Amino acid sequence: GSRPSPVANGLNGLQTLSFDGTADHLVSTTFVLENAHSIYAVAKSDSNGWGRIVAGATNGYYFFGNGDGTNNFSTFYGSGSWNDSVDNTPASSVANASILGVVSDGTNATPYQNGSALNTKSSNMGGAAPAGLMVGKHATGNNSQYWNGHIAEIIFFNKNHSNTEREDVEGYLAQKWGLTGSLPNGHSSLIKYKDDTTSGT
Repeated sequence: GSRPSPVANGLNGLQTLSFDGTADHLVSTTFVLENAHSIYAVAKSDSNGWGRIVAGATNGYYFFGNGDGTNNFSTFYGSGSWNDSVDNTPASSVANASILGVVSDGTNATPYQNGSALNTKSSNMGGAAPAGLMVGKHATGNNSQYWNGHIAEIIFFNKNHSNTEREDVEGYLAQKWGLTGSLPNGHSSLIKYKDDTTSGT
């Protein structure tokens, strides 16, 4: 009864998952997020308010979603460091489907929205990386901060991505989900990914 619902033509003709904002979520009890990591998602929020795309399954220390009562992209770690439109560089709303990401070297984390960096903040998770993963809600927080909207794809890497690696992943997501127009001018993927037809190059 808490499963998100598949939407056959959710984005760019491809299936997404719809989360209802009240109960829908997914849980892995075995996933371990390393302190050095890179996370990417394509998601769309249907309402303002706290909402988590991914979080630690036991303590909720790791946050990736909407924050401060808005539908603006935010990240949070156990040390108490926010990155969102209220405290730092303005983040855009995710009322439209967006490519979201965060790249951490284990000490500092830089969030990205549609290929553009937001302010770097501490990514100290207070010791060990969280074991277990919650998708679509907070593990223990008030109102559980359920995600209300669509999630098309989430990708985890247990490594700190270089700019080139990050732009490769963003380019893949942009091509797949029809979001190339959301990437900034000069994004390297715009010359790497052309089309799906044979061209001999």
